[in-house]
Amino acid sequence: MAIHVKNMKELAKALQPTLINLNNQLADRVYETLNYFLQDYYEGYEPSSYQRTKDFLYSAIKVNAEPYKSGVRASVYIDYDSLNSYRNVSGYQVAKWSNEGLHGGMEVDHKPHVWDDTMRETVDNGELLRLALEYLKSKGFSVRTKKEVELMGRKPKADKTNSELNDYGRRGTSQEKSVLMSLKDMVKTDGKVYYILWKYAPDLLPKNTLENPIKTFEDLTAAYECIKPDQRICENYLMEENVQKAVKWLRSRQHAQKMFDLYDEFCKKAATGDVQAFK
Repeated sequence: MAIHVKNMKELAKALQPTLINLNNQLADRVYETLNYFLQDYYEGYEPSSYQRTKDFLYSAIKVNAEPYKSGVRASVYIDYDSLNSYRNVSGYQVAKWSNEGLHGGMEVDHKPHVWDDTMRETVDNGELLRLALEYLKSKGFSVRTKKEVELMGRKPKADKTNSELNDYGRRGTSQEKSVLMSLKDMVKTDGKVYYILWKYAPDLLPKNTLENPIKTFEDLTAAYECIKPDQRICENYLMEENVQKAVKWLRSRQHAQKMFDLYDEFCKKAATGDVQAFK
């Protein structure tokens, strides 16, 4: 049913349910990401000089969206005021250390930046903006980014989608190289990189093709001479701290991609009239 508005006040009221739902979904994404990095903080280092509590692990708070001034507001934050079980240090200081690469004020191999990493994976990389645009478009709003507006009237560039996809329908060599180089920066050796990819993201192995698929460990050792022939040795790689860090990085990228795919699926359902898609 069409909604008729007579002034800006009525327009704001009509838009409010959509904006509340949108802000709740964006807040959920930030809250989920914050909890991921809080978990990583606890898994990245086991203290031996002090007794750890779980207070900080469960300190993330999400406040559902509500009308605020002329718009809508939702909140996600670390409730450092509730961190009152630490000796001789405030909850604020604990949270501050967790964003400065420190554990309990000490420098260790694991370098957490809990809040900054959360912002990087939600705000700085444009993910929240992308999710907001997709949601609004699914509700029938015509919205464009500043970049899209600037590009209007220009000659569109050739579509490179097909050339950037290989036989598996995934990103081609340029994307794979960025992942390979990132992993290699973390673990330093090719053998460990290829073993990590085979175990957690086999589609990203450069030599994994339709003609010569790499499914078993034997396939992997045949394709890459740098892989140790004994799988038990390779499994022991996973106990190394730098390898665990690389695996966590890779899994976080995969998680982000799954979130993109999920929202794309929801948007397609909403476009076909599935009004339950975003509820």
